[in-house]
Amino acid sequence: MTKKLVLLAGFCLFLLQVAQAQAKKIHSDALLWGDLQADYFLKNQSFFFFKTQLRHSTNSDIAGISESGAFSNLYQVYFQAGYDQKLTDHWRAGVSARYTLDAVNNNQIYQAALQHNGKIGQTDFIKRLAFDYMKFEDGESMGRIRPMAALERNFKLGSHILRPHLSYELFFYNDFKDEKTSDETRTVDRTRLRIAASYQVSKSFWLTPYFMKQTEYINVLTTYTVEKDANGNIVYDSDGNEVLKENIGGKRNRIEPIFWLELRFLLPGKNVSENTIPNLGDLSTSAK
Repeated sequence: MTKKLVLLAGFCLFLLQVAQAQAKKIHSDALLWGDLQADYFLKNQSFFFFKTQLRHSTNSDIAGISESGAFSNLYQVYFQAGYDQKLTDHWRAGVSARYTLDAVNNNQIYQAALQHNGKIGQTDFIKRLAFDYMKFEDGESMGRIRPMAALERNFKLGSHILRPHLSYELFFYNDFKDEKTSDETRTVDRTRLRIAASYQVSKSFWLTPYFMKQTEYINVLTTYTVEKDANGNIVYDSDGNEVLKENIGGKRNRIEPIFWLELRFLLPGKNVSENTIPNLGDLSTSAK
């Protein structure tokens, strides 16, 4: 078990080094997200789910979805419905559709995912590969591939369960274009490192606070702006030409801290028991 954990940690560190090499870091203001999800389990522990997420930025310059009303303090809200199929004791697959209200560009996302649930000792080792097809109201469609690895483990707290979670996810974007651009591309477009702890409040209700470090890997073009002195006056050279200041472009890693709270309800029914435990990935599973 120790050897597997060391290999996994080494692989994650390698991916982090590749993604962050020779890039300037930019730190963004914190984001606050809130989830509400309801799952309806079938006899074989497959299930249907509905989820909504609210996203708020602590940066007051970020525009809300609307100028007034309930959505004025939210830059994004989405609604998602899907189905998760249990294939075997270790394999699951799922599909979902999502509609997003966005302050900049509303969009739809259709996802297909395959998940494997294994073990490292008493710890659940979850691997998931998902593909998103993103359709925007303004702009061309895009796709993205999302591999993820997570560790989760149950701890008994009396009659309740505490389930810590650690995961790392990568995003690779595809614009479906054959032609290549002259701009240097990044190997990884986004990563998410997530730490969470899910608490079983009751048989049918789980509460999950967590923290996520999201990093966007982008390229910035070199630009030129007019140079000004301390008084705000334009600076001219000896020939009377405006002096231009070069703003060096290159690789940028924009780091976004995200604080999150998830409320998950397992809709009451004969297929939900004390042993029905959702994991914290986008696909859920029941474990004993």
